[in-house]
Amino acid sequence: MASHVRRVNLAHMYANMEPEPDDAELPTNTQFPQLNTREYNLRMNNPAESTAFQEFHECLDINEAGHVVVAINDYRSRFWVGHFWAYKDLQDFLEREKMPPNMQKPITRAPINVIKLFDDHLVFLGRATGTVEVWSLSSSMQECLVDYRNEHVGSVQEIDFFSKTQAVSVDNEACIKIWDVNYMQARTSNTFRYAHGNAITGVSVRPGSEDTFATVARDKSALLWDLRIMGKPASGLLQNHSEALMAISWILEEEGSFVVKLGDAAGSVLTVDTRKPNEIVQEISAFQQSVKRIRRTKGKYAVCGHTNAFKVFQNNDQLLYEDSSSLDFVRDVAFHGNKVVSLSWDGKIVDKDV
Repeated sequence: MASHVRRVNLAHMYANMEPEPDDAELPTNTQFPQLNTREYNLRMNNPAESTAFQEFHECLDINEAGHVVVAINDYRSRFWVGHFWAYKDLQDFLEREKMPPNMQKPITRAPINVIKLFDDHLVFLGRATGTVEVWSLSSSMQECLVDYRNEHVGSVQEIDFFSKTQAVSVDNEACIKIWDVNYMQARTSNTFRYAHGNAITGVSVRPGSEDTFATVARDKSALLWDLRIMGKPASGLLQNHSEALMAISWILEEEGSFVVKLGDAAGSVLTVDTRKPNEIVQEISAFQQSVKRIRRTKGKYAVCGHTNAFKVFQNNDQLLYEDSSSLDFVRDVAFHGNKVVSLSWDGKIVDKDV
């Protein structure tokens, strides 16, 4: 039987092989495609190194003093990156085009999912990698990293605050973390693993409370949490809903805060009274797509979803205002006084009196 095994002459194979090009020749060289990644990382316009104001506005927050923080991600490049900007007031934010284009900002190769102003000079943010970061702001709104913790296994989905010293964060691996936060560090004081049967999509602290909050998840349930109860701090708020629950916000009312608004994957907003769990008081259809976020202020709330519109309702679900002028998804909304502000992936900012 004839043998088909032949010895490979390596010396002959590589005799005519070109030497590896240097960095200056690599962009126009087609013989070494495996080196394209290195060449890409060496470019000066790599978005992980050049921090221009990106188009994909993801989330924002406005505190009572009027300070504004906005997180912006880049989803078009090989590496998804995110950074944030801080402004002294809403007017500076709305006139952001006056900002010098070469201004450097903090940036990492991880998109920002949620950002919150802890007080006038402390920013709390969560990233898609599960990292929670604390930044301090100077009087000129320049950022300085205080602390970061890689304690969430999954992507951080939402953050809310109990007071000026405690926060709660949730992730898509059904984990809840309670944080003690100050100007020196962020430290976990409590962790609830497998708090839901699927990814937790939202959390909202009861206004004025130091120990009560509610969560929603893709397992079609909402839970009410009381940290004063040892052992089993959670109780059912809404079970076995027909759709995954995607957003939650406690409502501000004159007679007390007992009502929460829930947004589901079908675009509906549900009203649930915490004194009557597992009972939907009212349900309205806000969008034909999933609800993304619900934000509140006194007497009204705003809703945005996976659509180019956002809506503002009174607490009784009467529509006050609707805007669909954006060309891409509206990602977040916030209130400041009588104004509602929205941002979207096309970079459009909408501010209206409502």
